[in-house]
Order: sequence, then C-alpha cells, then structure tokens
Amino acid sequence: MIIRRYKTSDHDSVWELHNIGLTQTGTNLGNGNWDDDLHNVEHVYLHNAGEFLVGLVDDKLIAMGAFRRTTDISAEVK
Repeated sequence: MIIRRYKTSDHDSVWELHNIGLTQTGTNLGNGNWDDDLHNVEHVYLHNAGEFLVGLVDDKLIAMGAFRRTTDISAEVK
C-alpha cells in the first residue's frame, strides 16, 4: 500500500469509500452536514494545520484517515 497526502482529484474516491464504510457497518444515515468535512478536505484539514492521508493499492484508493486540529496542542483522529 502507498500512503500519501490527499489531492483534490481524490474527492470522488474518498466520498465513495466513506459511503461504502458507513453502509457496511449499518451506520449510513444518508448525506448531511456531518459530511461537510469530506467536501472541504483542503479547508478543514490541510489549510488548518491538520492532515488527510489516503492509502492506495494498484492506484485504487482503499483507505483514508485524518488529523483535525482542535486546539494549538491537540488534534482529533478522523
């Protein structure tokens, strides 16, 4: 697996993987404002002292994770 920083071109694959994961775990409540971070990854994570990483196998996005800054000294794992 190759792990790298999120690129804008990853948006659709991230969104698809997000929904697959929710559906498989029976927690998909449909789309809502709780998903806004995934539509604004650059602003929420990358331009706000956070990070968003994706994992790829054979150029297919299969994993993702993020750190969202919550204070000057702490972050939330997403």
